[in-house]
Amino acid sequence: MTTYTVLLIFYPAAFFMMGIFLGLILKSKMWSLPAGLFIGYVLSNVGFFFLTEGGFPGIEQWDDGNGFSVFQGIEFYEWLSILSTPNFFTLFYIGLLLWGTLIIQKFTRTIKASGFKNREEVRS
Repeated sequence: MTTYTVLLIFYPAAFFMMGIFLGLILKSKMWSLPAGLFIGYVLSNVGFFFLTEGGFPGIEQWDDGNGFSVFQGIEFYEWLSILSTPNFFTLFYIGLLLWGTLIIQKFTRTIKASGFKNREEVRS
């Protein structure tokens, strides 16, 4: 898997699926949106750091990725820097996560509302 594949296909799909999962777990928007913002922000920054520091192999032939060893030797202030520096991909991945959350919540509310109407029609 190349870095371009991870950046443009795998990460967006993973964040969209996390949003759907988060929408299924947290039923109210009051909790799911702030939780989605926090989880998406932290995970996208850590994931982007992992990608830019060589966690995955590059597109060069015989290139090896460093894996989780990119996190070795990182001190506390470096973790703060990693987690507090947003970039375009952070905002993009947070948007996908929140979009997945809102879509699944809208679908579940629509299904519940249509099921309630159908029960009322059957009773009358």
